[in-house]
Amino acid sequence: MVMPDLSLYDLIQLSPTKAAKRVAPADYFKFACSMKWSKFTEEHEEACFVHLCEKLFRRFFLDCALECFMELVHYRLPVLCCDMIIENLNNQDLYNICRVAAGRNSRRNIIVITFNISCYLMIQIIMMLK
Repeated sequence: MVMPDLSLYDLIQLSPTKAAKRVAPADYFKFACSMKWSKFTEEHEEACFVHLCEKLFRRFFLDCALECFMELVHYRLPVLCCDMIIENLNNQDLYNICRVAAGRNSRRNIIVITFNISCYLMIQIIMMLK
């Protein structure tokens, strides 16, 4: 169980956006530490990790990409419209938006560096849990 009212199966069925609203990052960590990963084949273990990490970092990627997206469309769309657009993108697309914005504005390089550090830390956490 990820949480008392949420199984791994239920979590996998949730969209990354809904999972970000229901499950806190600390809950993912507690779950990963308590999981009996030896029950999974190596292929399924890796797929599960990748899927859970996509959900774990969803809120972070959305928050960072919103301002970058607005900058790329030259603030011609309201925040609500921009938010609705980027909610339909995956984390890789959100990362790419920030990379493009960083190329136009040196201040955005901080966001790209933060993304890179987050991805590196995520990989390190996964390796520690194995």
